[in-house]
Amino acid sequence: MDSLSALKRAGGRQQSLAVTGHSDLPQACYNSNRRELQRPSDMTLIDRPAPEWLVSVRDLNEAELAVQFGVSILDFKEPSAGALAAVGPAIWRAASHRVRQLVHPGDQQPAGPSGPQPARPLRLSAALGELPTAAALAAQLPSEFEFAKAGPAGCSGEAELLGHWRAVGMQLPPSVQLVAVAYADHQHAGCLPVETILRIAIDAGFQRFLIDTSGKTGPTSIQILGPDRLRALGRLAHQNSIWWSLAGSIKLSQRQHLDGIFKHGSDQQRAHGPDCIAVRGDVCRSDRTGTLCPDRLRAWRSSGWVKPNPSLSFSATALQSSRSSRPPTPIPISAAIRSRRSD
Repeated sequence: MDSLSALKRAGGRQQSLAVTGHSDLPQACYNSNRRELQRPSDMTLIDRPAPEWLVSVRDLNEAELAVQFGVSILDFKEPSAGALAAVGPAIWRAASHRVRQLVHPGDQQPAGPSGPQPARPLRLSAALGELPTAAALAAQLPSEFEFAKAGPAGCSGEAELLGHWRAVGMQLPPSVQLVAVAYADHQHAGCLPVETILRIAIDAGFQRFLIDTSGKTGPTSIQILGPDRLRALGRLAHQNSIWWSLAGSIKLSQRQHLDGIFKHGSDQQRAHGPDCIAVRGDVCRSDRTGTLCPDRLRAWRSSGWVKPNPSLSFSATALQSSRSSRPPTPIPISAAIRSRRSD
C-alpha cells in the first residue's frame, strides 16, 4: 500500500481518545493525565495559535540559554550521536531537580480562595535512542519529564514497532508520555513509512506524534514529504486528536514554504499545520553538533513563526550534580505497569 493510500485507510476511522486497537500498550503511550488538547478540527484559522517551540539541548548550559529566549519545550538529546541519541541520565536528574522550582510567569493561574495558584513548570522532553537501548534508559527517566521519544529505526513491521513501544512504555514513569516517532527518510532508518506509523499510532491510542529525519546531512523532512503528504498527515493527526510536531533539519528560511503548504485551501485545511516546530541545527553556531547560538535563537523568537514563552532564568548551578558519577536512583514503576509486566 502506498503512503497516501495508507492515510486514506486510516482517515476513515473517527477514533475517540480511548485505546482502540492495542489495549495492552502501557498507559505511558496514551497518558490520560495529560492536559486537555483543543481539537484542531474545531478551530478556525483565527483561533489557531502559533506552534509551540521545541529546541534540543545537550546540557544545562544550553538549556539555560534556550529558556532565556522563550523556548517552550526543552528536549534533551546528544546531537553528535544520532537523531534521537540520549544524554546521560545524570543530566536528566539535574534538569528535573531544577525544573521543580522553574515556572513561567505568564502561566500563573488566577488567584483562588487560598491565594495564587501554582504556575506550570517548564516542559521537558527526553530522547531515549533507538532499539535496543531505549527501554533500559526509559526506566531511569525522572517523572518531571513530560515527554519521551524512542526512535523506530530497525522496526520494519507493525508487530516489531508495537513491541518496541510496549517495552519502552512499560519502563516509563506514569506521568511521562511516550511520543510516537516516524522518520521521513524511513528507508535510511530501516523503518516503516511515516503514514504507516501514524496509522499504527492512531490504532494504539497515542496522543503525540513526531516527524523527524534519521539522517541529518540530506534533505529536510519538508523536502522529503512535500506539500500533499504533509497536509494529509496533519489532517489525519488532527482528525484523531493527535498533537503533532515537525522536526528534521527545519530551517527558519523554510517558514514561508511551510506556511504556504498549510494556508492553501479552507480554514479547516489551514488549521492542520504542526502543533510544534522542533529545531536544533538551525539554532547552532555551525551544525547541529555545535553549541547553541544566541543570535539564531533570537531570530527564531522574533520571527513570529513559533510561540515563545516568557523569558526566565534557568540557573545551571545543578551542572555539578550532572557530572556526578553516582549511580542513577531507581524510578518506581506504577502498579498498573507492574501488573502488565507480570502478564
